[in-house]
Amino acid sequence: MSTQVFLQANDKFAASFVKPDRSSFKNVIIVQCMDPRINPYDQLGLKTIDAITIRNAGCSAKEAIRSIIVAQHLVGVLGEIAIFHHKDCGMTKGTTNQIREIVKKANPGRADIAATGTA
Repeated sequence: MSTQVFLQANDKFAASFVKPDRSSFKNVIIVQCMDPRINPYDQLGLKTIDAITIRNAGCSAKEAIRSIIVAQHLVGVLGEIAIFHHKDCGMTKGTTNQIREIVKKANPGRADIAATGTA
């Protein structure tokens, strides 16, 4: 898909957007893997306004901390934090060093990537 397709879809969405009523908000933050096979709203029986979802590679709570802090202190979500892992996660198939090597090989000559402490 091209960026243009996304921009057109966003324009259409924005033209009919109505600010949702937060009265149904569940006061929960959900941390999940970014795996596109999983739709957290469908999986958990939620509407998009019901919860804040934070998604990242491997459902890392450590990587989600910054977003959790923002949700709690800027958005005011002070309820539960739910962390949902899933079966067959690709992030369980290799170590951090293996992932780092894959990224380095895909980006030859990039010293900034080779020197990074994270994958």
